[in-house]
Amino acid sequence: MLAKTLKRYGARITALYITLPTIILSVLITLLVAFLSGEPLGPLGLVLAVLFPLLVLGPILFFYLRILEEVLKNREELALADIRLEKALAKVKELSGMLPFCAYCKRIRNDQDYRGKLDQYIRNYSAAEFSQNFCPECLTKIYPEFTYPGPGEPSR
Repeated sequence: MLAKTLKRYGARITALYITLPTIILSVLITLLVAFLSGEPLGPLGLVLAVLFPLLVLGPILFFYLRILEEVLKNREELALADIRLEKALAKVKELSGMLPFCAYCKRIRNDQDYRGKLDQYIRNYSAAEFSQNFCPECLTKIYPEFTYPGPGEPSR
C-alpha cells in the first residue's frame, strides 16, 4: 500500500500523509499522560507534542520515502531493461564453434543428431540469407554454351 501511495502522490505527500496521523497520536498520548499524572498540560507540552513528530519524523520519513521512490523507479526500469534484453536475445542467432559435417556429402549434423543441408543449418542458426549463382568454373562445366562474363563484358 505504501508503494502505491508513494507512486501515486510522491514522497512529500506520502510523508505528510503518514506524519499527520502521527502528530494527532502524539497529541493524544501527551494529553493522556497529562491526565493520568494529574498535572496540567501547559502550552509548551502541546507545542512539543505537535512539533516533535513534525520536525523529527517528517524529514526522516521524507528522505526514507525518497530513497524508496528511487528504488521502485529503478526496479521498474530494470524490469523493462530485462524484457528488452530477453527480446534481443531471442532475436540473436549466432554460429560459433566447430560445425560437424560429412566429408563426403557435406550434410551438417545439428544438436539432435539430424543431418541436413549446410545452407538450411546456417539459416536456422544465424541471420544469414543466401542467394544462388554459379562460379565461373561450374558455369562452364554445367553449361558450356554460356560463359561467365568478366568485368566490363556483357553476358552471352
